[in-house]
Amino acid sequence: MRFVYAYIWLFRARRLMKRARGQQWLFSDRVGSGGDALLQPTEKDWALIKLRVAAVSRASRYPRPWAFCLQQSLALREWLAADGIAAEVRYGLRQWEDEFFAHAWVECDGKVINDSAAYISNFAPLTAPADYDQASRARIEQALVTSKTGPRGAGEHV
Repeated sequence: MRFVYAYIWLFRARRLMKRARGQQWLFSDRVGSGGDALLQPTEKDWALIKLRVAAVSRASRYPRPWAFCLQQSLALREWLAADGIAAEVRYGLRQWEDEFFAHAWVECDGKVINDSAAYISNFAPLTAPADYDQASRARIEQALVTSKTGPRGAGEHV
């Protein structure tokens, strides 16, 4: 059943991405849309978080890979928020040769939950929108939407 719910949250994330395109959604401080008070996870919540992460990861690859890092991260954040758990989507950038790459992941209580810390360390975290001009924001968004995370390397989350 979690697999079915993961599909639903992934499709909701896709809709959110389409609706918000071009509206600086990438830099929003939004933590999630579920409930009024989002709480830091308890010990009991961590078991639920692991199940949600596994379900979203599995659903994004079945029957073939179709939802990439941004969509997975948005879906996971929203699903956790619906359960009252605070989580935040983080974005990072890197440049390899002359290409520009971006990646998205989810952090909960300061811990990366849907990726490896080793892979994320390859990306410089995005900062405030004022630090980027309009063209740069568009390139960042395009790299995230197309899952342009760069050449495959050791420790990369697939």
